[in-house]
Amino acid sequence: MKKILFLASLAAVAMTSCTSESNEYVGGNDNTPKEIALFPVNQKATRAAITNGVFPTDKSMEVAAYTGGKGQLFAHSTFSHSAGTIWSGGKYWPLSPCFVNFLAYANLTSGSATWGTSTNDDASKVVLEMADNATTQNDLLYAVAQGQVQQDGNALSFPANVPMAFKHAQSLLTFNLKAADVASQAITITSISLINAHFSGTYTIDNSSNYNVSTSASPSVTGSWTTVGGATATQEVSVSGALSATRTGQIMVVPNGASAAFDKFVINYTLNGVAYSFEYIPSDRVLGEGKNYVYDITFKLHEILIDASVASWIESTEYINIPTMTYGANPTYALANGAKGTYTFTISGLTAGHFVKVTDDHASTGKFTVTSPASTYTVTANGTVTITGTLADNEGIAATSVITLKQYPSSDDASADTNEETTFATTITITQAGS
Repeated sequence: MKKILFLASLAAVAMTSCTSESNEYVGGNDNTPKEIALFPVNQKATRAAITNGVFPTDKSMEVAAYTGGKGQLFAHSTFSHSAGTIWSGGKYWPLSPCFVNFLAYANLTSGSATWGTSTNDDASKVVLEMADNATTQNDLLYAVAQGQVQQDGNALSFPANVPMAFKHAQSLLTFNLKAADVASQAITITSISLINAHFSGTYTIDNSSNYNVSTSASPSVTGSWTTVGGATATQEVSVSGALSATRTGQIMVVPNGASAAFDKFVINYTLNGVAYSFEYIPSDRVLGEGKNYVYDITFKLHEILIDASVASWIESTEYINIPTMTYGANPTYALANGAKGTYTFTISGLTAGHFVKVTDDHASTGKFTVTSPASTYTVTANGTVTITGTLADNEGIAATSVITLKQYPSSDDASADTNEETTFATTITITQAGS
């Protein structure tokens, strides 16, 4: 956090065959089609930034889906709120279980969308032309979900709901204004003016490099501003009123790459009815996507204090579908940089009544910490064991975690690490990409 102190007198300053959407997946004993349901998990409404992590039920999303190696499942289709935290669009899983990849965007209320690439159909890439967003202030969101499939024993099936972790395409500026003492409450805020900020541009979400990938690994694809529209000379932030109470205003702008995203902001206010203004030029005006830049501004009788900080707008959790695996397999999961959270592995094919020991290497190079089972574990009658643990953020440095499960005929053997049943050894490897 960077604190900036301005001294001034207030009197002087202011995998298998999958083809098209007609192939409905028939699942269960009732032989009924299984509809695709989306579960948005935003990382709220028109003219407002979505800041509470909940996808608003009055918002729809445009979704396209394609299968690993086989092409488009359905083109961009509208999914609307169905019930609870679920969105649906009348689309169904293909007849044969296989990996399905999803691409979606939401809240583009002023502009246009162009889907497709020169080599593939229109399901793996979208180019969004966002018109001037200065007054509408729509929070442009996008999400990618890859390799959506689950394994149940030897059969493949589709998840009940597809987790869609939406990210923000713009930058958010938050201004918190307050008075430090009673005398300062004679101040009334007129407006905050943002000078030469950008509110339009072209945003591209391209997952075509993963078009033929059949994997349950979390996607690392991110959107990018390919072009940025011209700057608006002066744009007011909606905040006004007496500082007898804290005043807060927010505005979303388009990040402008390595150049300055805006020149400065000007606070216009009155003191005892006399108009003043105060301007601030940030030392670093390059704004990042999905970041909330917070300016806490305190007015006092002889000074204005600015406590400037940069906070994550929404901390988006990486999602991965980890299937049930047969004991003896050695799976590897490749996660994106910053992936973290709680994960569960269910391993089958063990010998009931025998003993297993689970270890991890988090104390040295790994980021995954096994929380259960904590010590020697007796295999249950169904021959399965469930491993749970937490994965820490690798903080931009590439990391590899190794979880090892070994089976022994007795608890004494497990404690002494002798007579290991090597034909049943399983190693789970989790890699986290660096920045």
